[in-house]
Amino acid sequence: MNFVIIGTSKIARIHLEHIRNYGFKEIYVVSRYKARAKKFIKNNNFFNKNIYPADMNIFKVKKFKLIDICVNTNLHHIYLNKLSKLKSSIIVEKPIVSIGIFKNKFHNYLEKIFKKNKKIFVPYPMYNLAESFLREFKSKKKINKIEFFFFTGGKNQFDDISYDLLPHILSFLIKVLKIKEFKTNDL
Repeated sequence: MNFVIIGTSKIARIHLEHIRNYGFKEIYVVSRYKARAKKFIKNNNFFNKNIYPADMNIFKVKKFKLIDICVNTNLHHIYLNKLSKLKSSIIVEKPIVSIGIFKNKFHNYLEKIFKKNKKIFVPYPMYNLAESFLREFKSKKKINKIEFFFFTGGKNQFDDISYDLLPHILSFLIKVLKIKEFKTNDL
């Protein structure tokens, strides 16, 4: 079983740290430039018999069980367009697409993408945090206020940081407030 991670970002490093211990036969790190992928592998001490640098041409010669997209959010839709036709499961680092690019038409885009591939996943760790929060802090009292404080070390600022962090907040609130469904009009 083969795995490919697209991107050489901090989050790509974190994903690769976790995934490399799951017994994949071959792991590829894809960047626009193969040399950048090679440098990423070297700089993060991912030297391993089964971790290889590559560029997008790898998809012409190899099939992958799992693809992990860890590039700038503004590029997610480009990779989804290219890869959603494959039969691979695809993980996309949150948010799935840029609200800044798609505005209120993002749901139309997502419908089209999910028609091509229903095995697209987005990790939302705050949902799991909310689950553990609910297990540990049981209270009969009504929650009147929830505040979020984020301390980030990334390069995103202003609107870009809100697009990046809003999925964390929404996933936490969905779990804590037991929201079954909401429409984009509710936002």
